[in-house]
Amino acid sequence: MNSHVFQITKSRIFEPFQLDANALTTFNNRFFEYCYNLSQDERLRVIRQFVNECLPSGMFTLIGTDVVRYNGGFREWFKCWTEKLHELSANIAPDTVKGYFGSSYNRLKEFIENPLEMPVKFYLCEDGENRYCDNAADFMRSISELRESDYLYIGAVLGYYV
Repeated sequence: MNSHVFQITKSRIFEPFQLDANALTTFNNRFFEYCYNLSQDERLRVIRQFVNECLPSGMFTLIGTDVVRYNGGFREWFKCWTEKLHELSANIAPDTVKGYFGSSYNRLKEFIENPLEMPVKFYLCEDGENRYCDNAADFMRSISELRESDYLYIGAVLGYYV
C-alpha cells in the first residue's frame, strides 16, 4: 500500500523540526517498509488532494501552499461519524465475532481508528519529540479543539509504502 504522512501542527513548523523520510523510517520502521520525500510539485498536488478530497467536505480551506484554515463543521461531522459507528456496531453479533477476528468487529475497529477511511498517517508533534505517527482518529480529535478560522500548518509531506 502506498500513501502519505502529513506533518500538521497548530503552529508554523520550522526547518529543524520538519520531518524527512530518513527520520520517519527510523521512528516507525515497524510500520513503514519504505518512506520517501516528495518533490515540491508533488507535495503541493498531494496537499490539494488531501484538503479537497480526503478531509470532510467544506471543513478546511487551503491558504497558500502550507496553511489550512478550519471553517468549522466538526460537530456535524462527528454526529455523522457516530451514527455510522452505531450502524456498524449493530452488525456485531456472536456469529460475526469469532475470537475477536470477525469481519464486523474488524470493520468497526478500523472505522474507529481511521474515521477518514484513508490510509493517511499524521505527525502532530510540534517539537519533533514524538517517535510515532498518529492515525486519523488522533488527527480528528485534535480538530475538535479548533475554533472556526484557526489555522493548521503543514510541514513535511512524505510518501510511504507498507
